[in-house]
Amino acid sequence: MKKQASKKAALSPAKSKTAAKLRARQLPAPDVSADNLLTDIRELIAGAKTRVAQAVNTGQLLLNWHIGNRIRTDILGEKRADYGKQIVQTLSAQLAAEYGRGYSCANIFNMIRFAEVFPNREIVQTLSRQLGLSSAARRIYNQIPRGMVQNQ
Repeated sequence: MKKQASKKAALSPAKSKTAAKLRARQLPAPDVSADNLLTDIRELIAGAKTRVAQAVNTGQLLLNWHIGNRIRTDILGEKRADYGKQIVQTLSAQLAAEYGRGYSCANIFNMIRFAEVFPNREIVQTLSRQLGLSSAARRIYNQIPRGMVQNQ
């Protein structure tokens, strides 16, 4: 019996050391002053807004490519046809009435040009991660086809 009692006594200091180590590992209480809290929340909001804007830009860029590619391949047969102008004008009038001025003739022709300059969907997906809409539009306008976009 004495051996068991001495074992319990021997374990007690070890248990207290383990408990002390666990307490030491706990993180200190965060500084929750009003200024720090406000700053942290502002940073969270700004970060979320940035991620949302990037997601919207990526979605819009891919949508524009899909629209341009669909018109280019299905309607124009990958060629510039005179009747394509009439189709784009009709399509533009209908889409602009329903979705707004983002679907003007000029914008639809830019979408078609985008699909001509970048015919590969994988390249467009890479572009969408690396460029914003204005950078992609500038590349299209300048007619600079690139397989991979270099760091800007």
